[in-house]
Amino acid sequence: MDAIMASRGYRNVGVRNNLRSNKFYTRLATFAGVLKAGLLLHKGDKLVVQYPDPHFKLICSLARLRRAHVLTLIHDLMSFGSDDMHPQEEIALLSGSHYIIALNPSMEGWLRTNGSTVPSTSLGVWDYLSPEAHEARQTAAVEPQKRPITEPSIASDEKYTVMFAGGVSRRRNQFLYDWGTVIDGYKVVVFGNNFDLTQAAGAARFKLRGFVPSSMMIRHPEGDFGLVWDGNTIDGCNGPWGEYLRYNNPHKASLYLRCGVPVIIWKHAGLAPFVEEQGIGFTISSLREIAPRLRSMSDTEYARMKENVARVSLQIASGYYFGEAVNRALEALGAPEREVKKQLAVSNS
Repeated sequence: MDAIMASRGYRNVGVRNNLRSNKFYTRLATFAGVLKAGLLLHKGDKLVVQYPDPHFKLICSLARLRRAHVLTLIHDLMSFGSDDMHPQEEIALLSGSHYIIALNPSMEGWLRTNGSTVPSTSLGVWDYLSPEAHEARQTAAVEPQKRPITEPSIASDEKYTVMFAGGVSRRRNQFLYDWGTVIDGYKVVVFGNNFDLTQAAGAARFKLRGFVPSSMMIRHPEGDFGLVWDGNTIDGCNGPWGEYLRYNNPHKASLYLRCGVPVIIWKHAGLAPFVEEQGIGFTISSLREIAPRLRSMSDTEYARMKENVARVSLQIASGYYFGEAVNRALEALGAPEREVKKQLAVSNS
């Protein structure tokens, strides 16, 4: 997000985030950046803050003292699925903002339901900056003659491969160990560590790749779809990780899109409406629905999804969605981007 703002001509009034491993230095530098921002802000400035931040309350207080406006981008809700903070405490904390950029309409709804009166907009989808371009990968259904000869042979009815990337431990994704019972007519490639394939049902249906750098995944995607799913069961996303999908935008969805593949996502996920509206995949309520949905998919339908994915992939690679969300926030505050571009301040996350 810092990089996107910098590319659009905004300046960082805090300290540059170098992602240092020394936690003490990082905390000290971040606190110094907050104080520095407080001194540099002027009346009418717009300060973009990424939340959560350990100094969020102080940042908002300093900005208001300097009569600047605070635009808050929410990465995560601290009170959701945690006993560390009550929702009303978080709403009170976020009330220090003049405008909120939530991740999706579901998160906006959560904020309003819990008492937030701060104006807001939705991000849409996470941007995913990367210079890599994915190589076209054709499915057997579209152009079988172009399928790489080095790829493992698959049965004729296995037209598609579904990718799954991210946390694959039992604690977060127990469903992986039962998914094989309903995999039919497609294969699955799993990217990530700690997946014990010997304990998974239908192990032969899985190809385990372990950790692969995202840049390599983007250049050489190994699937035709990417699955966004969390929790304990194949019949819905439950548990704390699964339930959070109702309000969160998983970064893995943006990674799949940068790989050039359509997304399969839980129908109640906060990102599901975006997937449907943009035509970049399809939604399901159970993993049992994947097989019949893929069997009924025509070559034309899949090609149309790929075209839509290519469009969105270019947008998220350029920082389009965060940039547009900031523009909407500025317009709502009566400050068009062209009038404040040189003075808009950006804080570190």
